[in-house]
Amino acid sequence: MRYLILSICLAIYYGFFAFKGDGALIVFDYLAYYWVSAIVVGFGVCGLWQCRLILARWEGKRWETLWVAGALLVASVFCTLAEEWGMHVVMDEPMLVATSYTMSTYGRTFLPYRGHEVGDMYVSMELMAPKDQANFVDKRPVLFPFLVSVAHDVRGFHFNNGSLVNAILCPFFFLFLYLFLRGVAGPWGGLAGVFLMCGLPLLPWVVSGSGLEVVTLVVFMLLLLSAQRYLKELNKASLSVLCLAGVLIAQTRYEMVLFVPVCGLVILLGWWKAKRVILSWMLIVMPLCFVPYVWQQRVFQKEPGTFQVEDALKKGLFEAVDGPFSLSYVWPNLKANIGFYFNPFSNDPSNVILSCFGLVGLVAAGIYAFKQRRHFLHWPAKFQASFLMGLGSLATFFLFLLYVWGAMTDAATCRFSLLFSVVGLMAFVGVLHAWRVRKEVFQALCVMGLVMAYLFIGKPLNYHYHRTRGFIHEAVSFMLHRLDDLQQDPKNKHALYMSEMTQFSCCLGLNSVNNGIVLHDAHYLTNLMDEPIYVFQVARYNRDTQTWEEYADLEGKGYVLRLIDGIAVTVGADTHRIRFSKLLRRF
Repeated sequence: MRYLILSICLAIYYGFFAFKGDGALIVFDYLAYYWVSAIVVGFGVCGLWQCRLILARWEGKRWETLWVAGALLVASVFCTLAEEWGMHVVMDEPMLVATSYTMSTYGRTFLPYRGHEVGDMYVSMELMAPKDQANFVDKRPVLFPFLVSVAHDVRGFHFNNGSLVNAILCPFFFLFLYLFLRGVAGPWGGLAGVFLMCGLPLLPWVVSGSGLEVVTLVVFMLLLLSAQRYLKELNKASLSVLCLAGVLIAQTRYEMVLFVPVCGLVILLGWWKAKRVILSWMLIVMPLCFVPYVWQQRVFQKEPGTFQVEDALKKGLFEAVDGPFSLSYVWPNLKANIGFYFNPFSNDPSNVILSCFGLVGLVAAGIYAFKQRRHFLHWPAKFQASFLMGLGSLATFFLFLLYVWGAMTDAATCRFSLLFSVVGLMAFVGVLHAWRVRKEVFQALCVMGLVMAYLFIGKPLNYHYHRTRGFIHEAVSFMLHRLDDLQQDPKNKHALYMSEMTQFSCCLGLNSVNNGIVLHDAHYLTNLMDEPIYVFQVARYNRDTQTWEEYADLEGKGYVLRLIDGIAVTVGADTHRIRFSKLLRRF
């Protein structure tokens, strides 16, 4: 016990007092990659040991093993292929890819100041930014970028490696979901939960994307199963797996750190049931494993714009914005989230039927837990673990309601709903089993899940949810297409290409210059007028004036341009458009 106390004291010292200012960020920058590597390897070793024990005790019949393998394969293939692979959320997913790129290339966790995809190549541009802004530690947890960086190490850098990692993790999520529900409601209950999840349009959307939601679900299920096994066996091996799962859960999403104290409650409950203190070296080291997480929180302290509070005010989400968290956000967010889950006429990637199932399950499970509260210590381990994890999920949901971006009706925030959908579905299956329904009911639910999945394959998510690599990707692709045509003409061998965005100078690898440089140094252009000069421009729509405004209006500065091949409209047709022109002369 004295080693555990010493570990806690060292964690507090190194986390909050040892490094001042940016020192913690610098240490995190260089250490996080190796820290998360050690945790993942340790969890893998302990997890394989536990899997060996589980397989040795597997009581399923041969038909069940074959049926389960086939069902998981069908569910995984559907969720992987139902949507197009690629970046689905602008900014969030490209930044995760950028972090994974630097973790693979440098063994560091910094986020490039600017980076873009050109074809299947990622161009990192941190050295082109001012030195004090060249790179910084990403505010996002680093478990998912680390896994993507491993994919980069194995098969080289590809922009869709994030989608590949999610596709690999998808069958593991279904497997863990089945194992838990099988322990609660039998084989058909497990299959019903798997197939019903396929009927949620949001799940295939995130599996085919490059976000961190799938790894969040996988680690959450791992934590739930680990807590269940620990409370059942009460030994050092199961405690070690639980501790490592608790460390990993804090590196999936910001809010998942709320499950860390839940993990502590599970450990204390195990001690109470065993009538003794169970210690392992993993538990002793566990407090020190959270020190880098504290260091990463310096990002929030250093960067006041991290929570994008001003953006929420500009979008008119609230009459007044008090900060990133406030009680005044609860009702607007709650109202929006109720509409997200239960509005059958919206284009949100939710499923009203599953939402109703989840609501029934959560309410019934809450009533049952309240009635049996005095016998909590005598509950089966699976119900004790489920109850404590349910409390963590409830705390997470309330935290979202307090958050300025807690409304799930936006493409960037709808992904938050997945965890609560999974928890509600598990509660519903458990309640059906408690009501002693016949297995035919679970079989009917399996068919219902497959039917809903089939009906939702063609749901037009594109209309409301952007599935794009971002405006920059589309702009560069457009420019490269035009350049391919221009390069066929020998006259363009020494042509000059101008753009108001500095990243094109790096991406194109051609004789290019920034528009801003030209505007401030006009004689530079005059000396080059004998060579062809092509201008790449971006216009942004001003909603206040209802007009299109050029970033750098060369025509207003005394230049005559001829538009080449008309105007190209980007993915964000209501906000941006791009065009490629030839400069004819300067007044």
